[in-house]
Amino acid sequence: EFLPFCAVVALGRIGRIDSNQRQTILQLLQENAADGRWRIREAVAMATTDIVDADPHKTIDELQRWLKTKNYLVDRAVVAGLAEPRLMKKSDIAQAALAIHQEVIKRVKAETETRDIHFNVLVKGLCYTLSVIITGIPQQGFAYLEELVTDSNPIVRKIARENLKKNRLQLLNRIKVRELQEKLNLI
Repeated sequence: EFLPFCAVVALGRIGRIDSNQRQTILQLLQENAADGRWRIREAVAMATTDIVDADPHKTIDELQRWLKTKNYLVDRAVVAGLAEPRLMKKSDIAQAALAIHQEVIKRVKAETETRDIHFNVLVKGLCYTLSVIITGIPQQGFAYLEELVTDSNPIVRKIARENLKKNRLQLLNRIKVRELQEKLNLI
């Protein structure tokens, strides 16, 4: 897996510096996002981050198109690719990332076949990515997290609970985190 992993990461680096190749590279990344090997999928997320960093608006538009494939592994690549602390320093990227997370979590909430292995890979990713996004736009992020905490869906509450355990949120607003954790325990 090491060589394919390096190749996929390299695609992101090439796409970062060569705007003429970005669209082709994004297509290759989308194809690899559903690879059976988790390391390759992680390489796709890393490569996606590089391209978002170079050309946020066009890349985010492309990532939104990826979500239309309704493939859990592709969805996971999108949310993981956006959940990078350096990207969250730009509020427009953080806003777009939150909107994408909201769309993906809405689909998670509607899913009835929750035993699908790829569905669980997506949920596992969402259990950390949302906390990264919240660091970029704390007020909106915590408001959305509060919605998740009070949701009736146990998977959605799990996503909220796991994100609330992240130190990055504790450092951001310990009082709000404790308040939301208490709400989770009451439900």
